[in-house]
Amino acid sequence: MTQERWYHNETTIAVSILVVFIFSYFLTTEGYSGTMSITSHAVRELPTASDIQQILEQTPAARDLPQGTLVLSLYDGNGDVYKHFTITDGKTVTEGFTSDYDFRLTTGDYYLEEIHTSSNMCRFLQKVKESQDYLIHRKIGIMSAWWKYRGMMKHKSCLGEQ
Repeated sequence: MTQERWYHNETTIAVSILVVFIFSYFLTTEGYSGTMSITSHAVRELPTASDIQQILEQTPAARDLPQGTLVLSLYDGNGDVYKHFTITDGKTVTEGFTSDYDFRLTTGDYYLEEIHTSSNMCRFLQKVKESQDYLIHRKIGIMSAWWKYRGMMKHKSCLGEQ
């Protein structure tokens, strides 16, 4: 190996190591407060259970929710869920996750602004459905879900259905 070629390889390795250190410095989670999304690099205010509770109270469809548990999960751009809201009987909202739910809606944190500006949950749900950027997990059987949530059919427009 010639001296010039060895120097070129050493420089490439040194620059690569420097780049890795720079990226690892900026992507470190030390001091991460949970209010910033790596995908947008903007500080975002996360909703609280109280915020979700207020939105639900202004949503006519929520008044007709049967007894049961729904979970709303927000994830960041890396696919890591970092905020869960458990909605019990359409009335009580708590932060945190429960594995005993009927339905779970998972969507991205980039809808936080929509949550903060929505006058009711329908607007938020319609936006998420319109962009087709969600996952729905169902732990209740299809027939049981149909029977239990049949009263919600009059609120199809809330979900963007005709």
